[in-house]
Amino acid sequence: MKPNYKRKEKRSPDKRLTACINGKLMPLSAVADPVFASKMFGEGVAIVPEDDLVVAPCAATVAMVPYGRQSVGLETESGDMILIHVGFNAGIYRERGFETLALEGTRVKCGSPLIRLNRKFLDSQNVDLTVCMVITNLRRPDEVRVLDGDLVSAGRTPVLERR
Repeated sequence: MKPNYKRKEKRSPDKRLTACINGKLMPLSAVADPVFASKMFGEGVAIVPEDDLVVAPCAATVAMVPYGRQSVGLETESGDMILIHVGFNAGIYRERGFETLALEGTRVKCGSPLIRLNRKFLDSQNVDLTVCMVITNLRRPDEVRVLDGDLVSAGRTPVLERR
């Protein structure tokens, strides 16, 4: 009698990443943080949030949730490493400003909740809540294309495309 193995479903990786939060799309080079603006972490986009929920831009595994809770690292099925980072100089507000909704090792699908922002508190502290989403393991910056747009919808509007 043959063992009953389930076949692993082969999926073709989605070449597009959607917005990770509702808001206004802007070029990464326009953010206030010089490290992200210089694309030292990788190519990507920035979004000025109009909402408080950060979601997964694609199907992936949560690879890291740093202690500050203001960022999350994802690994896609195709091996892309995506860093989503919320706000600048906001890590000091850990528990009061950010709620982690996905743990390391969790598989998420596009639109799955990752981080909830305490907008009322963070706004009272005058924190720049710009959200940066970058692919950190590109060999060349031209491997990804930033898509045009203005207002984006979390988990729905494509913002980056792998070439």
